Amino acid sequence: CGSESYLGPNPYHFNPLDYCILVKTNSASASDGHVAVYVDANDGAGYIKVSQGQDGYYRLNEVVVDQCYADLAGVKIQAVDSNAWVGTVKVSQDHKMTYSSLPCIDCGGENIAVGSIVVDNDSTDSSAAPTQCLQKICTLPFRPFCVLVKTRGMSYSDGYMDVLIDSGNGYAPFSVPGVKHQKNDVVVDQCFADLRSVQVSATTTNAWIGDIQVSTDGKLTYNALTCDNCSGTTSSASPIFVDGDGSSVSGVSTYCIDGNTCTLTYRHPPCLLVQTSNIRHSDGYVGIYVDSGDGYVLVSDPSRKYATNEVVVDRCYTNLLSVKVANTNNNAWIGDIQVSKDYGATYSAMKCDNCGGTTAFASPIFVDGNDDSMAGVSTYCIDGNSCILPLSMISPRYVRPYSCKDQGLSVRPSWKLMGFFDSSDPGCAELSTSTSAYDESACGLFP
Repeated sequence: CGSESYLGPNPYHFNPLDYCILVKTNSASASDGHVAVYVDANDGAGYIKVSQGQDGYYRLNEVVVDQCYADLAGVKIQAVDSNAWVGTVKVSQDHKMTYSSLPCIDCGGENIAVGSIVVDNDSTDSSAAPTQCLQKICTLPFRPFCVLVKTRGMSYSDGYMDVLIDSGNGYAPFSVPGVKHQKNDVVVDQCFADLRSVQVSATTTNAWIGDIQVSTDGKLTYNALTCDNCSGTTSSASPIFVDGDGSSVSGVSTYCIDGNTCTLTYRHPPCLLVQTSNIRHSDGYVGIYVDSGDGYVLVSDPSRKYATNEVVVDRCYTNLLSVKVANTNNNAWIGDIQVSKDYGATYSAMKCDNCGGTTAFASPIFVDGNDDSMAGVSTYCIDGNSCILPLSMISPRYVRPYSCKDQGLSVRPSWKLMGFFDSSDPGCAELSTSTSAYDESACGLFP
């Protein structure tokens, strides 16, 4: 036992059979065929072949895989030959009571296995299912963020270093304390449903040099994490030098030294930034709620008075649908609610669906529990109302199809953009006949 707080390679092992994979052939004619299935159980062993059928052939309605795991990173499927297989790939987290389909990140068609998926070594049966895995290995991730921490093979790269990862439940250790990581050692190879940040530190003077990266495509490619508080001339954690004293090494320009704890982040768009303005009387109370697919969740502290220039929310989401803002306190809050789709390089103001004022853009926006107003701010969310800012309504940097100035979301124009064609194209002549309607009232973009 002892006093160590190390949780092992994965702190989410609630039950030995928490994640059950079911891969099954469809019952429709010609669905039988050959397929190979691989599973990554998130245990560091990578993808292991689990399909056992003779020569990879599975009959109609036959179960290809029905197996449970302590954890799950993802599934890969591959055609064995040109005898296509059609079926479903699903996962259960409630002991096989219900199942949900896994998304396919590199398939053709709908790119998500909501129904059936066809796996083939050619394209002759591509119409057999809405999602197609043709002539390649396709990845269906369960935990889309895979962190890889690996020691470099260069001189003096072996050393001591601790890794903590926040995947949405606070920081937990993912490296074994007190272990010297040898050259080319894999320190962490773990996948998560979400990834907030990674922390690294060293308390000994035997420095560690390596790469800290993340994959979002089923471990096909990796990108370096960015260090928020490292020293050196760069912030990329590939490579990074981690040491308990203030030494350095040639060939590495990102340092986490002097025993400091350094934070490394991966910003996956869209990214939400809510920040108090720097204008007079902007400090106040505000509640920020985010809908990322499971309904609105409170992400700020409505009982806290946010100071001038203070960041209220700075977080990225894999699926951001809308933001809700409200204030029941009479001490108003003024700030900016913005979204980035380029990893935080640039931001655009979100647009409020039901705010008052002369504009709808939430940069700045005045949020109050009574009906006050503020000079210089023309977008109001007052009287304690809850105001909605959907992701589809953002500033002119992003254009929503069919959005017309001063019209609601339900309005659709009578015109349709069909494409751009050469004047000699026969299709143009057909469009210009009396049987085709032409509407010049194309709407303007956002104000």
